[in-house]
Amino acid sequence: AGKDKIIVMKASSMSPIQRFFKGSIPLSVMNECNVPILIVK
Repeated sequence: AGKDKIIVMKASSMSPIQRFFKGSIPLSVMNECNVPILIVK
């Protein structure tokens, strides 16, 4: 992802309990990248 300007992702459809145990992919990506992220429902 060398020349990316923005990342667009779908919001997680997991329940809060599932997200607690399995983690959230959008949150993981947010922690690893340095470009803006747009999360849509």
